[in-house]
Amino acid sequence: VIRSLRNDKVAGCSANLRKLWGTQQTYRAQHGKYPIETGGEFWLLLSRTTSPLIEPASMTYICPLADESPRAGSTSYRGPKEDVNTYLDRHPVGADKPGNHGAGEGGHVILKTGVIHTVREKDEYWKEAEIWTQP
Repeated sequence: VIRSLRNDKVAGCSANLRKLWGTQQTYRAQHGKYPIETGGEFWLLLSRTTSPLIEPASMTYICPLADESPRAGSTSYRGPKEDVNTYLDRHPVGADKPGNHGAGEGGHVILKTGVIHTVREKDEYWKEAEIWTQP
């Protein structure tokens, strides 16, 4: 039962990143480019548009494995370090914050293509996400 609950939370985390990235695609379609915000602000901007694309205190902003409650202006996901419009498809645009899945466990990384990888902290994608994303 405990393993099943954890697996559900891991799947929920992946679904959150997928929803955030999909909503960024909507933003891009409406504005002709991705926002230039970086870090967590890249995701949080989705709730600050004229017609919010995501509610400000949405559970989508919080990894189900993180020990956090949803609140406006907060997310447990990292976003890009630079203007994502300059990124190549293979670059990570977002990831879990370290510790979301447990100390030293890694988490999810989403590439600009929308592909999500579940990785350990020693994995190359996690290391690249550290370079390309910030808290």
